[in-house]
Amino acid sequence: MYDFYFDDWDISDEEIEELIEKLEKTKDRTEFILKHVKETREDDVLLWFFVNWVFNRDNFVRMGKLILWLNKNFGNRKLPSEQTVKIAKKVLSTIIPEDSISRCRRKIQNEEGKYLPPQPVRVGRRYMKDLWRRASKRF
Repeated sequence: MYDFYFDDWDISDEEIEELIEKLEKTKDRTEFILKHVKETREDDVLLWFFVNWVFNRDNFVRMGKLILWLNKNFGNRKLPSEQTVKIAKKVLSTIIPEDSISRCRRKIQNEEGKYLPPQPVRVGRRYMKDLWRRASKRF
């Protein structure tokens, strides 16, 4: 079923199907993607996309269809109806939030030391963390 999407992964189609059903926790799903899609180790938006695409495909596609429908019917000038807002909330509630996936990535990388991003990204993150810490002490 998924062989088209996972051609270059070193994992069989059967293993993928089994893992999709087995991995229920966001942390486990995030770790799976970090392991197999190296580009996600330095990009939380890409990580969010692949976690939802692999483990939440039907709802993710439904969200895309909702976005296209909203754009077609409401464009930039009209406000959606109350019913449309309810539908949007329902669809969005099925998507794993980016901040949850990002928290899992930080735990996996920073606390467990697994699937680290390239060195320049780590140096940049460390610099920003130190900068933020110094700035917060001033206020």
